[in-house]
Amino acid sequence: MLRSRWPKLADLMDESEHDVLAYMAFPRQHRTKLHSTNPIERLNKEVK
Repeated sequence: MLRSRWPKLADLMDESEHDVLAYMAFPRQHRTKLHSTNPIERLNKEVK
């Protein structure tokens, strides 16, 4: 869909598909922890 209008973007998305979907190799119960920023926010709060 993007290829005709933005060919470089389409190529970049094709090349990065494996990296973007790498989290799917982890067990389901771990996936929710991977995208959460709560641990980082908590650490930053404790540091302040």
